[in-house]
Amino acid sequence: MLVLLVLLVLLAVLGGCETSAPELYELQWLLVDYDDRELERRYERLSVFVRAADADGLEDLDELYVIHDGGELFWRATAETWTRDERDGATWIGAASLAMPGEQPFPAGEYRVLLVDAGGERDYSRFVIPEQRRSTPLPDVQQRGGTFVVSGAADYSLWILSEGVLQESVAAGDEIALGGDEYRSGIRYEVYVFGKLPSADKGALSGPYFWQPE
Repeated sequence: MLVLLVLLVLLAVLGGCETSAPELYELQWLLVDYDDRELERRYERLSVFVRAADADGLEDLDELYVIHDGGELFWRATAETWTRDERDGATWIGAASLAMPGEQPFPAGEYRVLLVDAGGERDYSRFVIPEQRRSTPLPDVQQRGGTFVVSGAADYSLWILSEGVLQESVAAGDEIALGGDEYRSGIRYEVYVFGKLPSADKGALSGPYFWQPE
């Protein structure tokens, strides 16, 4: 009887220590040509996001790796550094602005995306960056204070950020005048212009443009 009780206690303890692996349901990635107006340079940026869950709770998700085995390269994001986005009842986590060392183009080939929880359990997915990449032309942007005129080959959007947080995204037309109660005077906002042709492998991103309501 004593042995049986010990076994039951042991099984209960072991069962209580079991952890569930994270689940990576969907992967979205985007490569862009970035016209960095602050550094006056152009280079590629990679955005990688996963729709994920964990039976032990989202707070159990710990690390996200993007790995290119062929080039012996990897990028790591943690719960402290990744971007978390709640959309339509789903949670997306990832990194919006990965760059190559020396701002070189990303190598072609297969990339692994590895999601790891606090217990070391993992799930993964893959994507492929093609060798030949069709680009989206960068937009032509004219700014006069809070008014933007955007033209080019694609449908472009304005992204308005404050302290790194997206405040609003609006479709760019012939002329867009920013303003409204949601913008505070004295705050300097960063504005980026993004677009992607349906037939292209890469998007186009230009910015930051700065605007400060009076």
